[in-house]
Amino acid sequence: MKKQIDIINKITIEDIIEIFKDEDYFFMLESNKRNDSQSNYTYIGIKPLDYMIIKSGGLQAINKLNDFYEKYRKGIEELTFPSFFSFLTYDLGMTFLDVKSRFDYTSKIPLGFLGYYPVVIVENIKENKFSIYFDHLHEEYALEIYNKIEDYMTINKKLVKNIYIITYHEIYNEYKKKIKTIKDYIYEGDVYQINYTRRFSGVLENINYNEMYLKLRNTNPAPFSAFIRHHDWAILSSSPERLIKSKSGVLETRPIKGTIDKGKNIITDFMKKRKLKTSEKDKSELLMIVDLERNDLSRVSKSGSVRVKELFKLETYETVHHLVSTIESEIEIGLSPFDVLYRLFPGGSITGTPKKRAVEIIDELEEFPRGLYTGAIGYINSDGDFDFNIAIRTIITEGNHFNYNVGGGITWKSDSNSEFLETEHKGLGLRRSLDLEL
Repeated sequence: MKKQIDIINKITIEDIIEIFKDEDYFFMLESNKRNDSQSNYTYIGIKPLDYMIIKSGGLQAINKLNDFYEKYRKGIEELTFPSFFSFLTYDLGMTFLDVKSRFDYTSKIPLGFLGYYPVVIVENIKENKFSIYFDHLHEEYALEIYNKIEDYMTINKKLVKNIYIITYHEIYNEYKKKIKTIKDYIYEGDVYQINYTRRFSGVLENINYNEMYLKLRNTNPAPFSAFIRHHDWAILSSSPERLIKSKSGVLETRPIKGTIDKGKNIITDFMKKRKLKTSEKDKSELLMIVDLERNDLSRVSKSGSVRVKELFKLETYETVHHLVSTIESEIEIGLSPFDVLYRLFPGGSITGTPKKRAVEIIDELEEFPRGLYTGAIGYINSDGDFDFNIAIRTIITEGNHFNYNVGGGITWKSDSNSEFLETEHKGLGLRRSLDLEL
């Protein structure tokens, strides 16, 4: 039975992050792109009652996740708030495709995570209202959280300016060579498209995970943002892209392909939008991924139910415009959320087509394991509904080290200089959150 406590005092996301700054596996899924139809709620799990860490991949990992989910959802099927939060790394997704990476996975961040959070703070963005939702067995813990919020004394928070040292980034000449290699693979017929990414990494002094995320949500607001914090690592995501959503039996995926930087004024911005909407290269790039995603969805959907709802929709973000498509279907009866993820993950928009060969080539060309970048972060309801992003525009921190990746789809028509500049534009909001000057 669901219960609810409304928070009367005016409180902000910043306050909640500060109040619960010492909790491991603090998990927030935030829709912070205001006036966006997809930005309706933010979900915050303070501390999991129990959680599962995935240390190895393949179907065995999915079976473990399914068992954990079924163990805790029994008896709470009527709950309508998300009570399970999860993330899956790209490296875990590689094992679903039976692709072995040439890299060892050495990150402190688990390959996969699933936590059960019986008490969740929900922000209704449209109503500007925070409430605490909980099941009937955990009222005492919900009251403890409520009292912590009520006792919180607002303090003047001053964001610390980071002192940074960039230790690695791929320069243009190196990037250009990789693009040529990808085009050689395309010419030979191995693939039609590869999503190749560049990495930026470095060291930060005065590092504060909370303040880093608060900066990121201001410099690069997005509808599928996430902040996951552990005492010695954190995931800070401002993703614009949905991997897969299930609502009342309807599946939805929203691949993004096609990017252009925003103009400096109304006239130049209008011209930029027009250029993107009429770009045959960008539209063909998106069409390839739409076809791939339709095929992927057919593996988890009722026969004949897959349809393209939107094609070539232009969406505007803080530093760029994107072309986005929406594909829907009806879920096949009997599939769990993790059964669906096993068949779809990793997403086609961040691998390429055909998917398995694209993943093999990415592992050959990129000089790093992707880890959580281009993985998936999301929630699951006890009734089986779920929503997962693709973890792009994401900063990974371990200790005082950080890294983030930016990339794009490479096709036969791609120009290496234009693609390189596109990655710079995509990373602008991330650089601003790290106080990196342009």
